[in-house]
Amino acid sequence: MRVCQLGTLGISTAGLTHDFRGVLNVIMGQVEILRFSGQPGAKRAADVLERAGRQGLTLVTQLETANCSQTPAPVESLDVEGLVRRIEPYLRQILGPQVELHLDLDGQAARVCGSVVGLERLLMNLIMNARDALGRGPGRVRVVVATRPRQVLLAVEDDGTGVPAELRRQILEPFFTTRSETGGTGLGLAVVQQQVRAHGGRLEVAAAVAGGAAFRVLLPREA
Repeated sequence: MRVCQLGTLGISTAGLTHDFRGVLNVIMGQVEILRFSGQPGAKRAADVLERAGRQGLTLVTQLETANCSQTPAPVESLDVEGLVRRIEPYLRQILGPQVELHLDLDGQAARVCGSVVGLERLLMNLIMNARDALGRGPGRVRVVVATRPRQVLLAVEDDGTGVPAELRRQILEPFFTTRSETGGTGLGLAVVQQQVRAHGGRLEVAAAVAGGAAFRVLLPREA
């Protein structure tokens, strides 16, 4: 059943997801303590808990972004680099200690007209997608913000396995996933596409320089 159908039950997910995220963050904090406790089987148990916790955080974010409300989100002038820096700690939490996050920001303070919540969720879903592409192994994720004459580029690149050319359109469709065996829901990139369109932008999927995937969001620059 689609997440937006929760709305027909009169259930407000905002408060529930906020509280659930808090619980998950506490659990994730205790995982590291367990991992280095030295107890027999502790590292294996911590790995299982961490994987489950990150899947839970992914689902919470998808619930937050699958907003079927008819009330439009507040729109304002946004500094894209500032937004990235503000949520950087959370992006690192999503990726975990095995993945290196590199910010490549051009320092131009490029601004767009949009929703803070919408762009934050867009970026977090791209980061979660990059994390899933890397699997359990170490890797590197690069977030790029670059200013163009009429556009602002926001890109997320990883050095994972990449996306085959024949799937680059299909992966943006709701509920399509190549990771169903590992808990993929097929909602993350659909949410990204939804937010890109809501902001009058364009989403491109390509091969990254590092050999993985590159998701490039082109947003209209504020006049």
